Amino acid sequence: MCLKYPDKPIGLLNFSENDYTVELAPGLDFQINTARAMSTISQKQLQLLKDMGCAVDSTVAISIGRNHKGNLRVTFKRYTVSLPISVPGDGADSCSLAGGSISEVGMDNVIYNVDFAPLADADEDRPTLAIDFLEKFLVEYRHSDNGIVLHTSLPEGFSYVGELEMTDELIDYLRISNRYYMNMTVNHSESRDFFIDTAMDGAGMKLPAENAPAFKMTVDSVMTPMGVVGALVDRDVHVEFGERGVNSSAYYFDDGVEDFAINPFNFFKWTGLIDFPGRKVYIHD
Repeated sequence: MCLKYPDKPIGLLNFSENDYTVELAPGLDFQINTARAMSTISQKQLQLLKDMGCAVDSTVAISIGRNHKGNLRVTFKRYTVSLPISVPGDGADSCSLAGGSISEVGMDNVIYNVDFAPLADADEDRPTLAIDFLEKFLVEYRHSDNGIVLHTSLPEGFSYVGELEMTDELIDYLRISNRYYMNMTVNHSESRDFFIDTAMDGAGMKLPAENAPAFKMTVDSVMTPMGVVGALVDRDVHVEFGERGVNSSAYYFDDGVEDFAINPFNFFKWTGLIDFPGRKVYIHD
């Protein structure tokens, strides 16, 4: 995977109102989901790319990952495409994307050789930019703008906070991507590796229900790939990560996925950056 303009950041890509979906160009909407191993694309989007003159190639290849419900999925078909990027206000003429070849359109950028699995069920699932795509970038989250920017190098103005961890199990060598974790401590207890999970909507930090304290708790609900689940919430916990400490909310529930998880889009109340290739986390000064 490479970029037409490698030194130019991609974004700002604003999230839609109700979830973490971004629009790369008109008709090319994808959910940002770090919990999924394989990025997925719909047949409608593939046809749109072909109509625009973008490269779309298919191959037979086995890929192992998780589907939108967190279950193991094996697919034998892959698509390799060129993704055009048109960010409102960055100079591209979005109206011109309806037709013509990609060379005729004033794109902000183009990402070449992006791999996708076909969408398993268009009625239940949605096109996704999963961790196999995201781990190629430094992902900046801007809380005030509710969106992300993708970088290929560390921009100015960011300070190091801590390291990312990756799993090291046999199944990881069969997957097409990695699973990433942030080592954190809650209320000065034993540190844990929290899985980076942007599919967890409504909560910034998840812990197992059995760890919930017997006081100060409120009741709430969280949307997960397994559906809506009830949670006990402590609205005032102290969280330490690397060289930083913050006060936050902790959600205690079980959904059969990871016991400990963090959604940085909910947890970060500032501009933060996750450097997946370098396995580091930064915040903006």
